[in-house]
Amino acid sequence: MFALNKISLKGFRCYSDASFSFSNNNKIIFCGRNASGKTSLVEAIHYLAFAKSFKTSKDEDLIANLNNPTSTMYIKGEFNNSTVTEIGYDGVNKLIKTNGKKVKSISSMVGYFMIGLFCPEDLLLAKGDPKNRRRYIDLSLCQVDKEYMKALQVNKSALKERNEYLKTLDCDATKLNQTYLDAITKTYIDSCEIIEKKRAKFIEEINTISKQVVSQISDEKDSINLSFISNVNVDNFWITYKDKIMHDLYAKTTTWGPQRDDILIEINNHNAAASASQGQIRTACISLKLAVVEYFKKITQNIIIILDDVFSELDEIRQNKILDFFDNNYQVFITTTNINLLTKNALKNSEIIEITRGE
Repeated sequence: MFALNKISLKGFRCYSDASFSFSNNNKIIFCGRNASGKTSLVEAIHYLAFAKSFKTSKDEDLIANLNNPTSTMYIKGEFNNSTVTEIGYDGVNKLIKTNGKKVKSISSMVGYFMIGLFCPEDLLLAKGDPKNRRRYIDLSLCQVDKEYMKALQVNKSALKERNEYLKTLDCDATKLNQTYLDAITKTYIDSCEIIEKKRAKFIEEINTISKQVVSQISDEKDSINLSFISNVNVDNFWITYKDKIMHDLYAKTTTWGPQRDDILIEINNHNAAASASQGQIRTACISLKLAVVEYFKKITQNIIIILDDVFSELDEIRQNKILDFFDNNYQVFITTTNINLLTKNALKNSEIIEITRGE
C-alpha cells in the first residue's frame, strides 16, 4: 500500500510549525472542532500531489502570516517508498524538491501519486453551477494528463488576451482588426481542441464506470447517465469562431469554448438537478467521485484518499459503501468533528489523531 508516513508544515494556514507521523493503519482519522485545522492538514496532503489547493486557487491564501513580508510556507512529505517531497512558497516563488533535487515545473511532478478527494462541495456536482462540474473534470484530468494541464494553462492565457482585445472594441465592429483577432484566436483554438477532445473522452469513460458504481451503491435501484455538453463545433472550431464573432463583439467577451462546457447528469433517465431526490443526488455525486478513483486505478496504485467532512452528510449504509471501494489497499484520511458520526467500519483498524488549533 502506497502511503504518506509523515508530513511537516511550517507557515501553512494555521500551522506555524507542526509534524504528523502516521502508522501502517490504512485509515487515519483527524478529529477536532470546526476551524481546528483538520481540513488545512488534508489540504496540505493534497498540495503534495500537484502543488495546488482544493480550497483556493490563490497560493497566497495558504501562507499563515501573509502580511509579514518575510513569511513563507513549507510542506514536507515523507512516503513509505523512501521518496521525500518538499514544497516552499514565499508569496512570489515556489520551490519544489523531490529527494533533494529541484523539480523544474509543477507538471513534471504531477502523476507521482493521485488524490481521490471527497469534500462537502462535491454535493454541488449535480445541482450546482456548471463551474463545479468543469472543476471536477479539471482536477481529475490534471493529475493524469500533463498535455491536458498544459492546454488548460495556454487556454486561460489565450482567453484572457482575447477578451481584453474584445473589450477595447467597445461593441464597435468598425474597430475590428480581423487579421489580429484571427491571430490571437488561433492559440485559443489550438488549446480548445485538446481540451474538448480529452474532456469528451474522459466523461465517456467515467460514464461507464459510474453506471456500475451507482448500481452497487443503490443496490440496483438507481441508474445514472452522463453527457458531455459543449457549445462548439468539435469538427471545426473555426466555424464556431465565425458563427460567434458578432456575439463576442457585443458581449465584449468570448462566448464559446471550454469555459462554457457542462455535464448533463441524469438519474433514472431524468435530469438530476430538476427531479432527483436529495438521497439520489448524494448517491450520484459520491458515485462520480468514486468513478474517478476507479479511473485512477487503471493508471497507478499510488493513490491516497481524502474524505474531508463528508461522512456527517451520509448515513451508515453510504459510509460503508464508500469504504468498501477502498478495502485495505489505500491510505484513507478522514476528517470529522465527532467520532460518533462514523460507523464501526470506518473506525475499524484506524488511527485517530486529535487536532487542535494549528497543533
